[in-house]
Amino acid sequence: MSVSLVGAGPVGVTLAALLARKGHRVESVISTSRRSALRAARLLGAPVASDTLRDISPKTTLLILAVPTTRSVASRPERQRWSTSAGGT
Repeated sequence: MSVSLVGAGPVGVTLAALLARKGHRVESVISTSRRSALRAARLLGAPVASDTLRDISPKTTLLILAVPTTRSVASRPERQRWSTSAGGT
């Protein structure tokens, strides 16, 4: 199985690491912070690390969404556009 992770926090990284340990390949790691995506990608052996959803690997067969319910994983301009269109700040 080819796995992509959205959310490079402890829950997402742990889930992806367990799957990798079972032989599945982690293809991409996406996070709101490029730095945290890079850190998690190095740990998981993922070739793609990014802060935008557009970079999710097309090889993905399992997408792990491990993000807080109060946040968007979109890049800042997208997040701002979503927030203002939904009546947020």
